[in-house]
Amino acid sequence: MKNIKLEKALKETFNSAYFFTKYPELKNNKDTGNPVFPFVENGYDSQTIVSETMRFFPVAALTGGSFFMPSQAPIEQVESWLDLGLPIPDVQIYDNDDPQDYTKKVNALASKSLHLLHPFSNFSSEVCAVNPQLLLELNTKSSLPNLTEHTPKKKKATLQEMLAMQPPFVVKKTTGSSGDGVKIIKRPSQLSELESFLNGSEFFVEDYIDYVHNHSLQFFVDSKGEIHYIGYGEQNTTEEGEYLGLVCMLNKTPAKGLLNVGEKTCAEIAARGYKGFVGLDILEDDEGKYHIIDPNIRCTAATPVYLLQEILVPILSAYIYVGSGKMQAENPSKVIENIKNAGGVMLSMSHGIHGQYKFFGMFGGSDCKEALQNWQIFQQQLKTENEIK
Repeated sequence: MKNIKLEKALKETFNSAYFFTKYPELKNNKDTGNPVFPFVENGYDSQTIVSETMRFFPVAALTGGSFFMPSQAPIEQVESWLDLGLPIPDVQIYDNDDPQDYTKKVNALASKSLHLLHPFSNFSSEVCAVNPQLLLELNTKSSLPNLTEHTPKKKKATLQEMLAMQPPFVVKKTTGSSGDGVKIIKRPSQLSELESFLNGSEFFVEDYIDYVHNHSLQFFVDSKGEIHYIGYGEQNTTEEGEYLGLVCMLNKTPAKGLLNVGEKTCAEIAARGYKGFVGLDILEDDEGKYHIIDPNIRCTAATPVYLLQEILVPILSAYIYVGSGKMQAENPSKVIENIKNAGGVMLSMSHGIHGQYKFFGMFGGSDCKEALQNWQIFQQQLKTENEIK
């Protein structure tokens, strides 16, 4: 890690800490965490949860923390990271399919030693390094005006009121992750989709921003409340606002105005007592104004890329696209091999069901466009192979 000050702050903050990066359990398409997080309408299956969880193994390794690792995760992905020179973190094994198993282990931890991605209703708040209620509040999309003035206007509306509104506008469920629970309405024909999309969830309406750049900034708030800049990227989303991936730009510095907006917002977050990683999704319009649209107050898929850039840049480049996909393969080693043969590096993967694996991969390029294209070429290759099979 090139930034010695950041490295010291990370290790001081996470000394004797535990990372539990699993998403909450789901029942009847709703998770049992407190409160409900509508990540996707049908919920995340175990494949997605395991692959999402394992993205942060490298973060624990680099910060000196202990990592709660699901027993279902293939050991081959750990071995592939060790082959690249990643140090071995302390690992606590738990059964991803047995909430009683990991709940018991988590609640036995020392006071304030646990760092969560999302709150769990059955975890003791005493073991959490950050108060779960604070973590909830900071990640609630509708609370952004409490943190910054640089955010689109928001208002509550009934379904009937929205059906009478003139597009474009954005509908957001109150909580969510990675663009889940977000629907951009650009055409009157999309209004008929709103009722099924909301499905009884709490929501609000946000002004639509016609943007020229979809930025992502990441910071770290250390145990003393000091703010450290970590990295900068450009997001890739669908027309409807769903998150697809991110290009981490490891040799670029964000514009001063963009960085100032991020740092000021991060200072507000730190003032509330939060410590840990902070991700901010920020749109830039054609007048150069910045609008924060999503708080990701946690590790994200970009976090390991920023922290591991000394390992990754010589292999991939200074522009690295991070995305997720599915692959048919005979075994975990074949997944890793296929990504490597295509010019990428595997970030994480699931345990595979009927030969299908969920994975996160990293592909480089000489600029943002080429990094994205290399990822898209690989995705098309997988699609063609799956059709043949």
